[in-house]
Amino acid sequence: MYSLSQFFFRDQLSKFILRATVGTLLTTQGILAFVHPESLQQLASAASFLFGCEGQSCIGLLGGSVAALTTLGGFCVLVGFYFRSACAVLFFIALSQVLFLRNSSGLPYTDPNVLYHIVLSGVALSSLFTSPGRWSADGEGNPVSRSKP
Repeated sequence: MYSLSQFFFRDQLSKFILRATVGTLLTTQGILAFVHPESLQQLASAASFLFGCEGQSCIGLLGGSVAALTTLGGFCVLVGFYFRSACAVLFFIALSQVLFLRNSSGLPYTDPNVLYHIVLSGVALSSLFTSPGRWSADGEGNPVSRSKP
C-alpha cells in the first residue's frame, strides 16, 4: 500500500503529467495551424527555410505536412505511442521554428515566440532520453508491450 506522498512523488506520475501537458499543447497547436491560415503560412515558411524550398506549391505542401506532423506527433506523445520517434520529429519542427524566427524575422532569443520554441525543442530533446512511463501505449511494465518467452 502506498502513502499519498509516495504516490505524488513517483517517477511515473511526473512522466505522465509531462507527457500529457506537452502532447495536449502540441496537438492543439497542430489543429490550430489548420484553422488559422496565418499560422499555417508561418509553419510553411519555417519548413521552406529549413529545406531551402521555394514556390507556392512547395510552401503549401510543407505547411500542411508540418501541421499534420505536429498534430500527429503531439497525439503520439500524449498517449505514449512511438514516443521517441514523435519526440525526434517534434524536436526538429521546433528547431526549424527557432531558426526561422531568429534568422528571417530577426527576433532576439529573448522574444516570447522564440523562447516558446526553444523550450519546446529542449523538452522534446530531453524526452528522447527517457521512457514514456508505465501509463502509456509503449509503457515499460505494460504487459502488452513485452514479448512473452
